[in-house]
Amino acid sequence: MHRALLPLLLLLACSDDATKDTTSGVDSGVGADSDGSDSAGSDSAGSDSDAVVDNDGDGVSAEEDCDDADATTYPGAAELCDGKDNSCDGAIDEGVQTSFYTDGDGDGYGAGEATLACEAPSGAAAQDGDCDDADPRYNPGAAEADCADPNDYNCDGSVGYADGDGDGFAACQECDDGAAAVNPDATEVCDGLDNNCDGSTDGADAQDAMTYYADTDGDGFGDLDFAVLDCAQPEGYVADKTDCDDGVNEINPAATETCDSLDNDCDGLIDGADDSVDLSTGSTFYADTDGDGFGDAGAPILACEAPKTGAATNDADCDDGDGAVNPDATEVCDEFDNDCDGLIDDDDDSVDLSTGDTFYTDTDGDGYGDSASTVTACALPSGAATVDGDCDDGAGGTYPGATDGCDGEDNNCDGLIDEDSTVGLQLVSVEMTSKTGTVYAIDAATASSKALASLSTSTTVGFNSATYDSASGRTIAHDYSNAKLWELDVCDGTMSEIGPTGVGNTCGIVFGPGGLLYGLDTSSDSLVTLDPATGAATSVGSLGISLGSCGLAYDCASDTLIGVDQAGAQLFYVDAATGAATTKLPLGISFGSVGVEYNPVDGMLYIMNGTNLYMTNPATGSSSLVGAVAFTGSKDDLSFVPECAP
Repeated sequence: MHRALLPLLLLLACSDDATKDTTSGVDSGVGADSDGSDSAGSDSAGSDSDAVVDNDGDGVSAEEDCDDADATTYPGAAELCDGKDNSCDGAIDEGVQTSFYTDGDGDGYGAGEATLACEAPSGAAAQDGDCDDADPRYNPGAAEADCADPNDYNCDGSVGYADGDGDGFAACQECDDGAAAVNPDATEVCDGLDNNCDGSTDGADAQDAMTYYADTDGDGFGDLDFAVLDCAQPEGYVADKTDCDDGVNEINPAATETCDSLDNDCDGLIDGADDSVDLSTGSTFYADTDGDGFGDAGAPILACEAPKTGAATNDADCDDGDGAVNPDATEVCDEFDNDCDGLIDDDDDSVDLSTGDTFYTDTDGDGYGDSASTVTACALPSGAATVDGDCDDGAGGTYPGATDGCDGEDNNCDGLIDEDSTVGLQLVSVEMTSKTGTVYAIDAATASSKALASLSTSTTVGFNSATYDSASGRTIAHDYSNAKLWELDVCDGTMSEIGPTGVGNTCGIVFGPGGLLYGLDTSSDSLVTLDPATGAATSVGSLGISLGSCGLAYDCASDTLIGVDQAGAQLFYVDAATGAATTKLPLGISFGSVGVEYNPVDGMLYIMNGTNLYMTNPATGSSSLVGAVAFTGSKDDLSFVPECAP
């Protein structure tokens, strides 16, 4: 408590100063002098002359210290045996003095009443128990070696030659004359006594002493190589001797064998050689059945060390049954993920395309590719074909084997244009002006003809034009007598009425641009379209010329309608969108009637004038005679239709 005095005084001084008004220099409270000075509140105790004095620096002021010149003396100090009142309690050296006994014979043992002192007085000893303090031969530490000497030199109450316990040994010859089992001939046993009086109690020579083994690592298991005999277990020793490494606490027979290259449980087996090993402390390996150095993630193997065969340290194999499949393999075109990256064949950017196939760009998707544009891949890519030979990869209808139709193109890539447009077709003329008629086939090279089929109906019919629709396979004929459309079978002669056109007279019909059925209406000198389902006509527009007998053909190669007019003996082109006739060319042919058809193979018009068959160049109008047409009739229509079956 004395150490708190100085801070307390300082605190009181500070608190006194805090009551002053620092802004005015006067005390604002009650008690200020009338002249403004603070006579009552001045801090006289805070001057240097009133500072706490502690000369010996022991933390206690001189006012409280009973000896301010001695730092070991102050209230509460520990009492020293120094002849001073260190604790300032009025008592000197209390509780710290030593007991001394008078040692008259100077043998180091005293007798009598004890004297308390800090130091041994002259002629005194700290040990008492001297049974004859006048004779230095007598004291508790004296020896009694002469069994015939009747004196009790060691002050134990017994003379040397007596045999108090009747064991045949005088007291001076043994170490305990009160116990018959204790004498020099006795066997040392573990009983806490020096049975054979050899100076040691129990110990290694005791008959029933046990063997203990050093347990340096403190794991409860001892080292066979470091054994001691003792009656009691010495510190640091145990009765067990099975520790195989007494320097490591974690190694002993009770330990768990782990994967660390040590015999943890002292059974002579290390790591994987020990069936009891805790494999969770080892490593995970993976079955490598195919021996490619990569393991199967689905077949983990726990072991301390990698098995010599059949295992790998990684789990990266995606097919452990195939040594050619692993992350180091090259991806090839075989529909397998050879390099185990989750990507197969073309999906893997690393695929060896030399193992793939060559494909050909097939822009138009017709199944044939451009031989000049190849693609190497494992599987057929989108926009490619397995075969080349496409001579126009921008046209889906052009490829080897396609039908070379009438379009001015080499559709089948054989170097010839439109050669298939009339293959399987025959040039015919339908002759009927009453209730019966005949279909004739005409040889376009010679104008020779033959009858194909006979026609008959219950009403009078007059056909002046016929045309074949390759899209629907229908042959449509126009009946000028009744202004109607009919459907014909030119091979068996059957015919069925479609319906009226609704216009005065149509002298030429043909399937043309857009697959529409067109006709020339002489009553209005205009181009019309006809509905092949009903026969109804719809006007397209005026031709701008006056028509007599006429015919209409379709140049499928240039997608152009071509008309022939008997009155003007001229050829003209017709705009299918407006009906206007353009590019009028004189033919130099006199006409009785008009039949006309376009041959896409040679690009020529075939015209019948009622007597002869002509071949006309549609670009110039120049004509050449093929031959006279022998059959009778108006000879005013021509059309290519499918050949009849034999």
